[in-house]
Amino acid sequence: MIVLGISGAQVIAALGGASTKVNAQVQWFCSLAIDEGVLTPELCRELFSRVGDNAELLVFGQQVMDLHLTDDLDKFHTMMSEAYTRTKGGDPPPALNLDIAPSATPTVAAAAPAAASADAVKEPAVEMPDAGISLASSDAEFNWNRLPSLSGVEAMSGNAVIKLMANLLAGVRDLGVSDLRISPGSKPCVICNREMRFFGDCILTSSAAAKLNTILLTPQLKERFDESQEVNYAMSLADDKRIRVNLMQQHHGIIGTYHFVPTSILSLQELGFVHEKVIGRLLDYQHGLILVSGRSGHGKTSTLAAMIDIVNARQRAFISCIEDPIEIVHAPKHSIISQREIGVDSLTYKTAITAAMRMCADLITIGDLRDLESLRLAFKAAEAGHLVIGTVNTGDVESTLNFLREAVPSPNQREVRERIADVICGIVCQQLVPLQAGGLVLATEILVNNEQTSQLIQQGQSEELHTVMEAGNAQGMHSMGQSIYALYENELISAESALANLRDKELIKRIVAQQFDEAIAVFDADKN
Repeated sequence: MIVLGISGAQVIAALGGASTKVNAQVQWFCSLAIDEGVLTPELCRELFSRVGDNAELLVFGQQVMDLHLTDDLDKFHTMMSEAYTRTKGGDPPPALNLDIAPSATPTVAAAAPAAASADAVKEPAVEMPDAGISLASSDAEFNWNRLPSLSGVEAMSGNAVIKLMANLLAGVRDLGVSDLRISPGSKPCVICNREMRFFGDCILTSSAAAKLNTILLTPQLKERFDESQEVNYAMSLADDKRIRVNLMQQHHGIIGTYHFVPTSILSLQELGFVHEKVIGRLLDYQHGLILVSGRSGHGKTSTLAAMIDIVNARQRAFISCIEDPIEIVHAPKHSIISQREIGVDSLTYKTAITAAMRMCADLITIGDLRDLESLRLAFKAAEAGHLVIGTVNTGDVESTLNFLREAVPSPNQREVRERIADVICGIVCQQLVPLQAGGLVLATEILVNNEQTSQLIQQGQSEELHTVMEAGNAQGMHSMGQSIYALYENELISAESALANLRDKELIKRIVAQQFDEAIAVFDADKN
């Protein structure tokens, strides 16, 4: 039903029905969206049936994005921002009388992928499992028996496999692990604190793994997978839980990894950064390049999200986030945020970065600078006067600078080094190290570009930067070795873990000597 000539608030109020405790920000958003022609009352009812009548605005807005109900991200973020502002300002929200039945447990349409087109809204909806599937928390013994059995998948109907995957994803998610992996020729497994743990008694056949891994693909994603034999996408569950999915064809069949994205944006301090203030100062730059480096699975996405949130909270800026796929969704605070997914909202990194530059974005963030071409484009944007933050899969400052040198197009290496020294603001390297008490802790290496580091970069003396970082604690700089050794000294990590992650020979010798002295002391004590 479309009513012309009256406001969204009037349309909503005129519908009648039972009154429910709808979030005030969501009330404002629905009213604004109806006024803008983005939503209809019928669509609002459908969204409430999916996320529950008391859903937060971020969850409600995420469903709008996941179901591809609007392609105008700027308008979407403007409505989100206005809903926040009006509620914070104390403006009473319009009455929502959408005849919504109060819901105890939210439901979801079989985890519709974020990359789905509008056609995906028409696909059959599948309810998520009820409370009976809730499992032991991550600090208790895993109760594998309460996860659904995967035997006989080959003979199941498509809808039955969709239901099975919904149960499996919800159950594994509630274990508190980071990833689920489904691979042919082995049992399914989860990743907990970077360790694989297998479960069940079913070794998956090639056809079973293929069916489980591809059943949630939309026609568009299936076409992309058939063309390239691999696909990355994100999907969300109704309770604000998002999952990043990576599928690829390998010799024995299709393997899939399902990464459970954090539901909230943690601060840098909560992530474990000791010198978080220096990163805050880097974000005050008006232009330049900040790189966040680390191996895959070591928390770069969470760090990037925390940095975006800092800018979003304290600056009035236009932030353009380029991702593949979109993982953590940002609600506008003081900034306007555009989140674009490669392959869905923009064809390539090149087109997305070029568009962000043309839109005069104050901050451009790029989720994964995985090759020289994308890094070259990020460098070009930084040289053009934008502040650019990107993540790279390098291990330390020196290897990050080497990677950057390869990306800058110029036959003159001195010119390349001078350009890098002019553009780079700082480099944040990170890795997760096992705690003695269980879990993981963050170790970091931070370079801040100042007059001294700039000269070393220009002269090609990257190896000397290690000494400068170790002496630059007053500016928040430090080496990875210093960070790991501090964790060892504070008895957060074991000597074995420290030695496995250290490359500084002097620190390795120091720990080995301490271990030897302790062993001798224990031997003497036992002898006496």
